[in-house]
Formats: sequence, structure tokens, C-alpha cells
Amino acid sequence: MDVREEMLIAKNDTYGPPEVVKLQKRPRPEPSDHQILVRVFASTVSSADSRLRSRRVPRGFHFMVGLLYGFSRPKYDCLGADLAGEVVAIGKAVQHFQVGDRVVADLGIKLGGHAQFKLLSVKDVIAKIPVGVTYAQATSLVFGGLTALSFLRDKLKLQSGERLLVIGAGGAVGSAAVQLGKIMGAHVVGVCSASKAADVKALGAVEVIDYQSTDWRRAPGQYDVILDNVGDSDFAFAKVRHKLSPGGRLGLVVADLPATLQSLWISMFNRQKVFAGPIAPNTSDLEYLLSLCREKRLDPLISQTFPFEKIVEAHRVVDSGHKLGSVVIEL
Repeated sequence: MDVREEMLIAKNDTYGPPEVVKLQKRPRPEPSDHQILVRVFASTVSSADSRLRSRRVPRGFHFMVGLLYGFSRPKYDCLGADLAGEVVAIGKAVQHFQVGDRVVADLGIKLGGHAQFKLLSVKDVIAKIPVGVTYAQATSLVFGGLTALSFLRDKLKLQSGERLLVIGAGGAVGSAAVQLGKIMGAHVVGVCSASKAADVKALGAVEVIDYQSTDWRRAPGQYDVILDNVGDSDFAFAKVRHKLSPGGRLGLVVADLPATLQSLWISMFNRQKVFAGPIAPNTSDLEYLLSLCREKRLDPLISQTFPFEKIVEAHRVVDSGHKLGSVVIEL
């Protein structure tokens, strides 16, 4: 008989609306030789969680997502691609971590952050949280920060002095991109609703375009880099290329399969380039973002925080499509 201590996880046994997520009990796991056990104190409910829970995924990716996570019923234990917490147990072969360490992790496609305890491998993307950075801040850096950094620095190669347009500047990725763009020396313009304009300007945007009153495609000016976080370019490159400078680059954080494939073709035969596709998170990038946060140069935007027992409400906020920054759950 299993007499291990129990923990709570937020699990959806079926796909559907936020209400399918229920708190369930599970035995608390124990680490093997190369694992650490983390007591989770914070995680985010992201747009990725919303898409997986509801199975509203970009066109062309339904089969791939079904293979990974299940066609008729979810195969994952619980959602949550990030977590921050405290190491409470370590395997006998673990050297880099100790009990009591404050850590943050990118769980990626393995998920599992919406649980009171989580086993991590020492090979996972894990970083120690520096003094002065909260659990909520640390976990909010993962999805938004790592995505924005990978696109701006690695895919789009943003340079100091360039003009950067961030579409969806009020979201988790967009708000991180505004701040990182400023750190990288760019002239940053954000596209968001009027209700988010003050927050986006406070993050470092020189100008904000209210998409509810102005179509950014028809507004004056061109940009060296455009980062689309919401699929607003809808993807017809001919409709947006006039907004790019002659050597401009467009990054599609949200793209369906046809747009992802088309981006490769466009980049092969045009001076203007389009980049899409997944990122490859790593520990050094996470440590870099944490250092910026510790130095008060990067502050992840958090709009709402919910206790674990109200995680369904957190999902509802994300499902609205109008959340500001990150939505955090505290466990």
C-alpha cells in the first residue's frame, strides 16, 4: 500500500472549457538519483495552457498535438510549462542543487507545473532564483521572457538603433519584448488596446498604437523588426511587407503550419525575412533574464494572481484573450 504523503494537482481529464480543470490528489513523488523534488510556490496559466486544455491549436498542428498529448483525452498529468519553488529533496547523485535552493524551471512540452510538488531532472532547464526576485517574477520570466529573447536576439537579430514594432505588447511575450527591445537599444513601438497603453509605455515603448482605433498596417512609418505575438499579420506577407524596411524581419510567435512553412520560402527568396517556429530554451538564457530582473532592468508584467483553488478563474482570464502580462497561480 502506498503511504506516501499526498499533494494536489490541477488536472483536466477531458478537453474543454476552464471548468474541466479540477484539483485532484496524488501521492507525492520521491526523487531518483538524478532528480530533485521541488515544492512549487508559483506557476503561470499561459495561452499555451489555454490552447492545450481546449485543443484550440493553430491550423495544421492538431495531429502533432494529438500525438503528443492525446486525441480524445489528455495524456499529460497536469498543465503548466513553468514553475518556481524550493528544492525539498534531492537524489543521491545530484551535486549542483541543495535542499533549500530557490529554483525556477522551464518544463517545456513535458508540462506539470500546476502541482504542489514536481520532480525535475538535473538536465532540465532549471536556474537558481537570485535574492530579490520573487517566485511570481521568476516563473513569469519563463514563457514570456525566453520566447521574446529567442525571437529578438537569435531569430530576428535585433540591433541597437533599429525600429521595433511589438504586436500584442500587453501580453506575456509582448511585454517582455518591449523591455528587452529597449535594453537592446531599439526604438520600440507597441500595439495593444488603449487600456494597456499606460502599462506598455511604462515598460519602455516610445509610442503605442491602439489597435481598436488604428490599423497598424495603415499607420505611417516602417520598422526594421516586427514581432507578432497574436497572429495579427494573419499571415499574408503581401499585406504587411510594406511595413518592413528593405532588410526588415518579421517574427511570428503565433503561426499556423502553413504560415510556418511559408516563412521558410519567403526568407529564401526575399531580402525581407520571416521567422517562425519553436524556440530552444536553455538554462543560461534563463539565468540571464533572472539577472536582469535582479538588477531591476526587466520586470515581468503580472496582471493577476490567483490561489491554487481558483485556477479555473485564472484559465477564464486567459481564455478571454485580453489578459495583461502573465496570470500567476500561487500554490
